[in-house]
Amino acid sequence: MNESILELLQKVTLYDLIWSLLLIIAVIGILISQKKRISGWMNKWRKDKNHKEDFNNLVYELKDSLAGISKIVNDQSVEMNNLKQEINNLKQEIINVHEKDSKTKRAEIKEKIERIYGECHPAMTCTDMQFEVLKELIEEYEGHGGVNSFVHTTVEPEMHTWNKIYRIKKEVDSNECNIAGNHR
Repeated sequence: MNESILELLQKVTLYDLIWSLLLIIAVIGILISQKKRISGWMNKWRKDKNHKEDFNNLVYELKDSLAGISKIVNDQSVEMNNLKQEINNLKQEIINVHEKDSKTKRAEIKEKIERIYGECHPAMTCTDMQFEVLKELIEEYEGHGGVNSFVHTTVEPEMHTWNKIYRIKKEVDSNECNIAGNHR
């Protein structure tokens, strides 16, 4: 194999040259006669190659889209968690405001109960209107979370032992008599 190209060309005979040319002409003839088939194969190969590239591009785009969707879902999840936290904070604030309001209402109601109790306790007597109002105030007090206090341990049990007077009813009756008397 250390021979030069010139030495190799000197060894080539006319016979070898003719056979080589005939072989080349035959290959060219086959290529020309099978042009449509070869062209079809080449087109099919190109289409397959393009399909493969398109498929690879589609897979890449899908991966990219999935990554984008995943990011959006994660962002939405974070946003939802933030909203949940804000809702919980607002809920807690509402509960706190409600508790403060109930505490204020309980204090106001307790004050009213104490006033009526202070009027009725010394004589152990109350009007039917005072008794009715006291019952309603105790229910309202309980409705605002009032439990285990002076209202339940002292006022409520004691009020049922008081004498009830029907002063207001008598005043209404006497007013009706006066009104009726004036009309005659």
